[in-house]
Amino acid sequence: MGLHQRQARGGDPPTPHVLPAPLTPSRLTSGDQRPNQSDPVASGEVPAIGAEPATRELEKAEAVIQVAEDATAVGIRTGWLVRGEHPQWCLQRRQNKHEGAVAAERTHKAAADSADSALDLATADIERLDDELSAAPAPHQPAASSP
Repeated sequence: MGLHQRQARGGDPPTPHVLPAPLTPSRLTSGDQRPNQSDPVASGEVPAIGAEPATRELEKAEAVIQVAEDATAVGIRTGWLVRGEHPQWCLQRRQNKHEGAVAAERTHKAAADSADSALDLATADIERLDDELSAAPAPHQPAASSP
């Protein structure tokens, strides 16, 4: 008779399906279970499979954190970052200043272009007046008296 048939007839109570706990170093060393001392992985002499890539990833993450911390320190020393300021806030502040400077540059360029145009018009007027004066007859000079 199968388990389901016994349960249906009121036999054995249902047993929950529980997976065994994973093996951990503490479980390996507790109780009667001892790691095999001749096993280099269990003794810690050789990393377990998959530990090397994880160690490399951890080292990469630590290197990135160190670079970020160094960059933050340089930013504070050079005045780009205010102590305690998040780099994103600094970036936003700098972008706002840049946008303001670009807008001011456009305004000044427009004023300079307008001044250049006014100078060109004034220069053209001067040249026209110079031509008119050169083409006009000379005014009469009084005759010089003879001695």
